[in-house]
Amino acid sequence: MPLRRLVPGLLVLCAAGLIAQEAFNRDSYARDHVRFLVVQLDQSTRDFPQAYNAALLKPPVDSSKLSDAAKAGGEEFTQSVKRLVALSSAKDLTANTEFRDQMQKTIAAMKALNEGMGAQRFRTV
Repeated sequence: MPLRRLVPGLLVLCAAGLIAQEAFNRDSYARDHVRFLVVQLDQSTRDFPQAYNAALLKPPVDSSKLSDAAKAGGEEFTQSVKRLVALSSAKDLTANTEFRDQMQKTIAAMKALNEGMGAQRFRTV
């Protein structure tokens, strides 16, 4: 009789452990994926400021018509991504408010840059 009472309790305990393990893995996978995306963004934008500044000097772009924020946008965007990389080592990455704030700043830095690029005809080469 005690075995019959013990088995359902053990099954509930094992199920709770599996659910907790799945939640832990989900958080771990989300954190690792966010870190992966931040590293990929960093690697793909390392030479962006130099390429952007070089494109500002080539026709048909008229850099005198661009705002100061758009002119400095390449460097500011890259610095913002570097700060994201530095913050991506946090344990609570998916809930970290500092990381989220920096993500918003990165998006804001890209906005002026995007507007400047949209207003001009940048060459593809």
